[in-house]
Amino acid sequence: MNQPAESAGARPLRVLCVDDEPGVRAALRRELMDFEVEEAGSGAQARALMQNWSPDVVISDQRMPGEEGVDFLSWVADAHPRVLRILLTGYGDYQTSLKAINGGRVFALLEKPWSRDELQATVRAGVEVLAREGERERLAGEFQGEQEHEQLALFMPLLEGMAKLDVHKSGHARRVADLVQVFARFLKLSEARVQELRAAALAHELGELSLTEECRNTPQLRLQGAIQAEFQRHPERGAEVLRGTPALAAVARIVEAHHERFDGKGFPAGLAGEEIPVPARVLAVVDTYDSAMYGYLAPRRLSEAEARQYLQTQRGRLLDPRAVNAFLRCLQQRSRAPEPAGLPLEQLEPGMVLAEDLVSRGGILLVPADHRLTAALIERIGALAAQDGGRLRAVVKPARNR
Repeated sequence: MNQPAESAGARPLRVLCVDDEPGVRAALRRELMDFEVEEAGSGAQARALMQNWSPDVVISDQRMPGEEGVDFLSWVADAHPRVLRILLTGYGDYQTSLKAINGGRVFALLEKPWSRDELQATVRAGVEVLAREGERERLAGEFQGEQEHEQLALFMPLLEGMAKLDVHKSGHARRVADLVQVFARFLKLSEARVQELRAAALAHELGELSLTEECRNTPQLRLQGAIQAEFQRHPERGAEVLRGTPALAAVARIVEAHHERFDGKGFPAGLAGEEIPVPARVLAVVDTYDSAMYGYLAPRRLSEAEARQYLQTQRGRLLDPRAVNAFLRCLQQRSRAPEPAGLPLEQLEPGMVLAEDLVSRGGILLVPADHRLTAALIERIGALAAQDGGRLRAVVKPARNR
């Protein structure tokens, strides 16, 4: 058995696993064998246990009889603010995501079934962030900009987890986040601004959760009448959710303005030109590019070349001309770099980790990036690919990075 992982206080990290299913608790204990683990079958049992035992981390299932996990973790946040809180949730459970982010109560969402590496990495990363945050508090008043950056870092795993649950647009938020991060670094923005933009990209569709299915399934250029009016309210709704957490105030401003148009004909405020925050103009270019290629903008999906041409037609209209020009240069530079070759499905092996989202020919997210493959999962992917009629290739991480 491995030696228990140690906390900053030179004792094993303590993890409390809360789930009404004994099998899930046993699986968590098995995969957290490097830590000191206790179990509880409900929020009430966990509260009683925490009267005499102080965990560093609490991992709670969302769906439990009597009390939802997000409500229990909200209590933990009030009663034990220095305890890291992780929520286990089901595939595509967006309403839970909204509740989790509204109160700023959860460090990360983990989707069932989780991988051992992902679980352990999330626990270790969270403890490290909390330790740094504690040090910042001891240095209160110094390095204000760095403090704000660290506060945003506390919410990044939650935003990343929410983006993984994106079942409507097949990974759109994660693709935009990855590409806007590349673009922001190409523009030589500070790392704090880079992370703000990434966070905004991950969260830019929060407001769409309130839309009707008809509205969500209609390409943007086909929207009209009441459905168009409904769609135009979503940036404000998403920003309202984010503003409930002070550390996400800057992210909320970007999200609220990402559908403003450079010619002043956008929404929700009708801002024009330099009135639109620069980060929102940057995000709008990347969002438009991905939407064009995946059929969210118009019924037909555009090729990369067609999407670039579309961006050029929107300079000074929908988009900031300088942002478009810079983004096209960024794409050109990126295209010169060698990209990892994808493997055909028959060459995939258990234990491999995806470097990119695996998406079907029809744009459906099959497996998110960073997921470790199992034999059963590879078999299911093959069956889905056969139904889809496409020959998929998966980009996996080099063995040394798994």
